Amino acid sequence: GLSASADAGESDDPEERGRWRARQAAMAMTGASEDDDSILLKGASVLSAPGSRVETHWAGVLVAVVLFPLAWFLVHDGAATLTGGNPSAWPSAASPMGALEILGGTAACAAALFMISRSSLGAFVVGAISVVVGLPFVLMPGVTKSILGSTVERLQAHSDLGRALSTYVMDDGLSGRFILMGVLTIMVAVVAHLARQAGQRNRDDDHGLRD
Repeated sequence: GLSASADAGESDDPEERGRWRARQAAMAMTGASEDDDSILLKGASVLSAPGSRVETHWAGVLVAVVLFPLAWFLVHDGAATLTGGNPSAWPSAASPMGALEILGGTAACAAALFMISRSSLGAFVVGAISVVVGLPFVLMPGVTKSILGSTVERLQAHSDLGRALSTYVMDDGLSGRFILMGVLTIMVAVVAHLARQAGQRNRDDDHGLRD
């Protein structure tokens, strides 16, 4: 450490002082200004980085899988409540519940988008799922109906929540909005990933210049 180096420089032993001066000269020539403890601590932080990134990726997937679908449902249900199920007609009165659902869905979407700045893996996963779910509705509507038709009917007869959920899924599936939302989510993830890589390269370049 620094104290040991200082003691070596002030030692009465000529050989020890000589070794200390040689070490200082070598450090000056190589531009090294860190002691052994600092180097060890830096190495430990580098070794711990991959583990922390894995945790961040898993957290990003969990947040995206929970918050993006929640935001999707709340915004759909809030819009249906605000318009009374007829978006082409003016509502007779305001709906506080619909407004709260819209605000809740917006907050959930904002939180999920913020997490993309830490890890874009979750957005990639949710975007890919949205595209995969949406493609059969557009490319093979008849086959999709034969597979999901009975499930949709049971959901609609089960409860108001089931009816709303099945209606929103069919609307977004048959209109192609699932594909659009999936592609947009993937592109946001790509942009965030590239921006994070560019920032990392800039930090590495700055460290290289300082070293």
